[in-house]
Amino acid sequence: MKHYWIAILGAALVALAFRLPQLERRPMHTDEAVHAIRLGDLLEHGRYDYDPHDYHGPTLYYATVPIAWLRGEHTLVQLTVTTMRLAPLLFGVGLILLLLAAGNVLGRTETICAGLLTAVSPIMVYYSRYYIMEMLLVFFTFGLLVSLWRYLQTGRLGWAALAGACAGLMHATKETCIITWFCIGVALICCGEIRVKPRERLLGVAVAAAVAIGVSVTCFSVFFTDWRGVPQSVLTYLNYVRRGQGSGHEHPWYAYLEWFAWHRTGRLVWTEGGILLLAVGGMVAAFHERMGFGKFLFVYVLTMAVVYAVIPYKTPWSMLSLVHGLILLAGIGVGWLARRWPWVAWPLLLLAAVHLGMQSARGNSARFECDERNPYVYSHTSRDAIRLAERVHQMAAVSPEGRRMLVKVMAKEYWPLPWYLRDLPHVGYWDRPSDPSGASVVITSPEFNLDFGDDWQTELFGLRPGVLLQVHIRRDLWQKFMATRK
Repeated sequence: MKHYWIAILGAALVALAFRLPQLERRPMHTDEAVHAIRLGDLLEHGRYDYDPHDYHGPTLYYATVPIAWLRGEHTLVQLTVTTMRLAPLLFGVGLILLLLAAGNVLGRTETICAGLLTAVSPIMVYYSRYYIMEMLLVFFTFGLLVSLWRYLQTGRLGWAALAGACAGLMHATKETCIITWFCIGVALICCGEIRVKPRERLLGVAVAAAVAIGVSVTCFSVFFTDWRGVPQSVLTYLNYVRRGQGSGHEHPWYAYLEWFAWHRTGRLVWTEGGILLLAVGGMVAAFHERMGFGKFLFVYVLTMAVVYAVIPYKTPWSMLSLVHGLILLAGIGVGWLARRWPWVAWPLLLLAAVHLGMQSARGNSARFECDERNPYVYSHTSRDAIRLAERVHQMAAVSPEGRRMLVKVMAKEYWPLPWYLRDLPHVGYWDRPSDPSGASVVITSPEFNLDFGDDWQTELFGLRPGVLLQVHIRRDLWQKFMATRK
C-alpha cells in the first residue's frame, strides 16, 4: 500500500514538473481571454451571468477565485495569467491523485501506469496549462466513473452521493457532459456488472439524482443569489444542437485520430500512438480476463469515439475525455502484459513514457507552444498580438492622458485584446467602422479599407494565423514616442 501511494505521488510530481514552468509565457487564446474577463467580473462584483448562447458553466471561475485571493489578486487588472492557469493545472494533477480511489477498480499496477501516462501525455500536459473548462470536466468525469462503479459493486449510498456530486459538477462545468453521460449509459447497458438489488438501486438513483440537481442548482444560481441561470442551463441545449453542426469548426470524422495518433508537418511528427497501442492491449485484456470495469471502459471509449467522430464540430481539447479513457485502457494493457511478459511490458511502458515526455517538452517549449505545427495549437493568438498591446501601452506612456488616453478598436475579430488592454479604462470595441475622432490610437481590420491620411502612423500586426490588425497612431504621439528612442 505504501509503495502504491509513493508511485502515484511520484507520477503527480512528474506531472507538476511538466505543467508548472513558465505558465505565463504562452499568449492568451481567445477563449482564455473571454473566461478571464468573466472571472474579473466575478472577482470584482461577485457576479456571474450564465449565457445560454455561448460560454459555459461557472466551476472554472469558482475554482480560480480562491487561487486569486491567495495570490492577492482581487480585480481584473490585478489578475495574472499564472493565477488563472493554475486552476486547470491543479485539476490536471488532481486527475492523477484521483487514481488513488481507483486502485480497487482498475488494479494498482494499472492505475500507476495510467498515472505515469497521464503525467507525460502531450495533450494532457498542454491543456492542463490552458484556461478552459476541459480539464475540470475530465476530472469530474473520472470521479463519476469511479464512484458510480464503486456504488454498483458495493451498494453504499455514499458512493451514489459522490457520483451525483460529480455529475452535478460536470453539468456546471460544460454542457457537453451529456455526451459523456450517454456514453456511460451505453456502457452500463452493455457491460455493467450491477450487484445492487433493484429496490436498493432505486434509492441509490434517487440519492445520486438529488445530489446532482442540488450541486448544479447551487452552482448556476451563484449559491442561491441569482436563479436565472438555473432554467437557462437546461434551455442552452437548444443552442448546442445548432452549434454541433460546426459553427466554423467543422472537421472530417477522422480529425481526432489525425491530431492524436499521427500529425505530420514537414519533418515534424507528433504522435501519441504509444497510448493508442497500449489501449488496444487493454481492450484485449478486458475481455480475455473478464474484467468488469475494463469491459465497461472499452464500450464507454468506443461509444465516445463514434459520437465525437459523427459530430462535425471538433476542436482538439474536445477529445480530452476520450483520451483519458484511452489512457486508462492503456494502463490495463500494461498491467496485463506485465503479468505475462514483464520483460516486454516495462520496457514498452518506459519507451512510451519517454517518447511522450519528449513531445510534451517540445510542445510546451517557447518555440512550439503557439505554433500551428503543434497539433494541439488551434486558432491560437500569435506573439505579435502581445507586441501590439505593448505598442499601445508605449503610446499611453507618452500621451498627456496617460493610461486614460482613448483607444478605439474597430475589427471583426479582436480578442484577446480586451485582456491585454484591461488596464486602460478608455478602450472601446466595435465590430464595424466607427468615428475615430478623439482617439489617440485606433485599431482596425484591414478589410475595412479605412484611410487615416498623413496625420497618422500605421503599423500592421498579426493577431493569429489569417487575422491581421492595423494600428493607427496619431502622428504627434508617434513623434513623441520616437523621441524617447533616441
